[in-house]
Amino acid sequence: MKQLLLLFCLLPFLNIQAQRTNFDRIVIPPEQIARDYKEALVQLAWVNNPDNKVLDHEVNIAEIEKKAAKRIWLESVQASFNLNEGNFQSETDPGGNLFFPKYNFSASLSIGSLLKTSTETKKAEQKLDIAHHKVNQRKLQIRAETLSRYEDYLTALEMQKLRTQAVEDFYASYLAVTKKFKESRSSLEEYNQASTTYYTALENKLRAESDVNLAKISLEEIIGVRLEDVKAR
Repeated sequence: MKQLLLLFCLLPFLNIQAQRTNFDRIVIPPEQIARDYKEALVQLAWVNNPDNKVLDHEVNIAEIEKKAAKRIWLESVQASFNLNEGNFQSETDPGGNLFFPKYNFSASLSIGSLLKTSTETKKAEQKLDIAHHKVNQRKLQIRAETLSRYEDYLTALEMQKLRTQAVEDFYASYLAVTKKFKESRSSLEEYNQASTTYYTALENKLRAESDVNLAKISLEEIIGVRLEDVKAR
């Protein structure tokens, strides 16, 4: 019974651990093949974004500073070395006395330098963590922005199809009403209404085409290449 109760207590914690973000799935690493077309777009947006190079440099600098912080204690190491001059005299004088040791070596290290090394190392580790968090945050932003622009592009394409179909339908109606009007089988009001409806649909089609082009330009801006050059994987 106690084991079952403990399991229920741990379930929320285990669930949270299972839901932790895998940032290699948020943006597929460049050396890996993207799972599908959307992931390929996100991958391209990450690789071709100049701002991300800055973040990579920040991570590299933080790693260098961390290594340097671990070596701070070496700066305060003081070493001394001296020879016992009496040994040189004894070597030329067989009856002389040899003094031991023949040479002396000593080194000293202050406690303060060790404490400073520890402090600076912790600071460097924090800076490195911050740099990694910035990279991960940027991955979330890149993914959201890329997929959002892609959805805008798909929506614009669908709207273009609908507007094109509407133009074809209204054009057929316009032609039929125009024929009837010429044969005096429809009124001027009916003719004007059909004409207005057709040209309004035609205008909406042109706007839809423009929306597709703008959405495509916006998507290509973030992925850094022409959409036609993106290969489905």
